[in-house]
Formats: sequence, structure tokens, C-alpha cells
Amino acid sequence: MSSLREQYFPLTGKFHHRVKRWQRVPFALAPECRIKTASPVSVVEYHLALKPEYTLAFLTDLHFHESAKCRKVLRHVEEHLKHYSPDYLLFGGDMCGDAADMVHLPEVLKKLSCFARKKSFAVGGNWEYGKDWLPEGFWQKFYAQCGIEYLENRCVCSEIFAFMGSADVSSGKPHLPVVEPEHFNILLAHSPDTVVALNRNSADAFPQLVLCGHTHGGQVNIPLLNRPLHLHSHYGTAFAHGVYRHRRRDTVMLVSAGLGELSFPLRFNCRRELLIIKTGEA
Repeated sequence: MSSLREQYFPLTGKFHHRVKRWQRVPFALAPECRIKTASPVSVVEYHLALKPEYTLAFLTDLHFHESAKCRKVLRHVEEHLKHYSPDYLLFGGDMCGDAADMVHLPEVLKKLSCFARKKSFAVGGNWEYGKDWLPEGFWQKFYAQCGIEYLENRCVCSEIFAFMGSADVSSGKPHLPVVEPEHFNILLAHSPDTVVALNRNSADAFPQLVLCGHTHGGQVNIPLLNRPLHLHSHYGTAFAHGVYRHRRRDTVMLVSAGLGELSFPLRFNCRRELLIIKTGEA
């Protein structure tokens, strides 16, 4: 039986020297970022200086299971999506909490994808890639039936955007699609560890915006220190949550604290998040 670390981190390479390429920017020092705190789901708005006006929504780590609490979280997510009416809806993986709840997932995903005025895209997380008994191509067909295009190591251009998706680092086969120079490139990657693995050479072309999750923001953060107790990452708490800027590239990485829980059913001093990205006039 494989260990937990072998199960979730089969990619043997650890790239600690690449962590230094990223600088965390506190929310208070990121003028393009605004937090609207609410219970049980908060909204983090991020503004991009692009024209024309678009609205994108990113949600990740729902870990859906059939319970009153999870249904409540979903209702609030739906209310936010209805309010913002996003052009594009982006899913960051780990959408289900247990295989037994997969029977309910199509209903959930179909309802959420209806809030996208144009298209919905998704990538898989370590939860999806951990289901190695499923046939190859299962998730592409699964998401397609829910009105969502599954991006695995490929890119789809739509209007001014190039939506890129990478397989999760837990699969052992993450790949960065070719950057489209005529578009604004957005990379969906479940985990910050995947992004570090993909950033092989700091001089290589890289997407302008990266959206990921996986960390859950730590789920439990020590008061005053605002430091998570533990994260499933090669790099400790380096990419726990928030805004990160690449020191050598014009790239911003937004790490969402996600919506659900895993390992233990508790969040403390750690909000559930829906990320909204807006373009146009600030």
C-alpha cells in the first residue's frame, strides 16, 4: 500500500529553488483585489486592466457531499453567481468529497454551469486523478455531459482569452500548453505545486494569470499569526492562499482557499471563497 505522500505526490522532483521566483502580495497591498466577506461564502474580486469588460468566476475544492451544510454552501455560491452573471465559469478541481457522492455531482455541475453566459471550463484535481480505476477519458465525458469543457494539458481560445488547463501534479504528467501570444492566457491548475513544476525555466513564456486552489487556505489558521497549521504541499505554507507575483515574468497567481473541507470537517479563521475576476474599467 502506498503512503499518503506517494499517493498524492508521485512526481518525485521537488523544485524548492523555483519557490523564490514567486512573491506573495498581502491582500491589503494588492489594490486590484477586494474582499467581500459573507457567511458562509465570501467573494474575492480581482480586477484586470483589460478591455472590453468581462466577468469570470473561479470556484474550486467544493468536495461536495450530500449534507445540509454543503447544500447551504452551494446555495450561497449560486446566489453570488446569479448576482455577478459571469461570462466564463472556471472549475479548479476536487469537486467531489467521496466517490459515493459522485451520483449527485452531475446535478450540481449542471446547475452551476448554467450561470456561465458563454462557456465553462474545468481541470481535475488530486481527487479526480486519484480515481485510477476510472477509464481513460472519463472526466472529459463526465464534464461534457454537464456542459463544461474539460481542459487536460491543452488550450482553448475564446474571444480575448486563451484558457489553458494542466493535469494535476499528483498525476505525474502535468504539461503547460503553448502560450498564445495574441490572447490573454489564463492557466487553470489545481495546485500551486503544479504551477511550480510547470515553471521550468523562468525565461520561458508563461500565462499572465494562474488560478489554482488545493490548499483550502490551511482550513485552520492560528489567530494573530494568520498562519495555517498544515498544507498538503511540497513547499510547506509558501503558497497557502492569496496573491502571488512572479519576480521575472508578468504573471499573477491567485491561490483560492476554496469552498469545502477535506480530512476534517472544520474551518477556523479561514473563509470559503468564490473568486471573481473582472476586466474593463476599475
